[in-house]
Amino acid sequence: AKRLPWCTSDSASAHQSRPVSPRARGRLQLMPQTKRKPLCVDLYGQLRALGELPTAVHTDARTLVTALAREASGRGRPITLSEDRLDAVDAALRAAGAFDGVGALRTAVAGWRRQTRMKADADGINAYYDAERSDAYTARLAGPQAALAGRCLELAGLPDGGRGSLLLDVGCGSCLSSAPLAAAGSVPVGLDLAREMLLVARRSGAEVVHADMSRPLPFRSGVFDGAVSVSAAQFLCEDAAGEAAPERARRCLSETRRVVGGRGGAAVFQFHPPPEAAQAAAS
Repeated sequence: AKRLPWCTSDSASAHQSRPVSPRARGRLQLMPQTKRKPLCVDLYGQLRALGELPTAVHTDARTLVTALAREASGRGRPITLSEDRLDAVDAALRAAGAFDGVGALRTAVAGWRRQTRMKADADGINAYYDAERSDAYTARLAGPQAALAGRCLELAGLPDGGRGSLLLDVGCGSCLSSAPLAAAGSVPVGLDLAREMLLVARRSGAEVVHADMSRPLPFRSGVFDGAVSVSAAQFLCEDAAGEAAPERARRCLSETRRVVGGRGGAAVFQFHPPPEAAQAAAS
C-alpha cells in the first residue's frame, strides 16, 4: 500500500481534493451498517470531539490525530497510514460533519496547539511549570538531560574536563543538567525563571538563582569559567513581554559572554529549534 508521510506540508491539504480510492469506497459502503459512536481524543490537555464516527475507523482516527500533532510540533517520529485507511478516515470525518475531511482536521490540530502553547514571558512560564508539571518533568527527563549536559561539557573543552570550573547552567529548570556537571567535578550554578522548577532544584541541594536569561544577568563580569544551556534557549525564539525574539536572544548570548571569562571561557547552548525552523532544515 502507498504510504503517506504526515510530516510533509502538502500531504493533508492535497487530500482535500483527491478522489476516494475504489478500495476505500468499498469500505465506506459498509460503514452505514456499522456501529457509530462519538469519538473524543485527549490532546493538549483537553478532550477534542471528532464527531460520531464508525467504530471501524476510531483507531485510525486517533492515530491520525497523533500524527498531525507531531507534524504541528515538528517533533517525534512521523506516523503513516495506508492510502485506503486515510481515505476512510477522511470520508468518515466529512460524513460526521465536524470537520471537512483530513485537511480541516490538520488545521484544527495546529490551532489547538497554538491556543495551548506556553507564553515565553514570566507569567506564561510560571503558569505552565506548576508544581505538578515540574515534578513530572524532573522524573521523566533525568536521563536525556544528563546525556545532553555531558555532551555540552565535552564540547566546552574546558581544562581538565571542567573539573574545578565554576559553570553557569542557563535555563537550568530543576537542575537535571547540573547534577552530571557536578559529578564531573565542576561547580554548577543554575539560573531559571520558573519558580516551581527552582524549588525542585533546591530540594536536591542545587545552587540556583531566580532570573530571566533574556535580561541582564545578576552576576559580575568574568565570574564563571564556562556556561552550558540544555533544552532552554528555544524559549528565546519567541517574542515575550513586548520584546522581539532576536533582541531577547542577542541579550542572552551577550550577557552569557560577559559573565563567562575564566579558564577557557566557553559556552555551549543545546536547544530545540521552533517547528518552522526544523521543517525548513528538513526540506
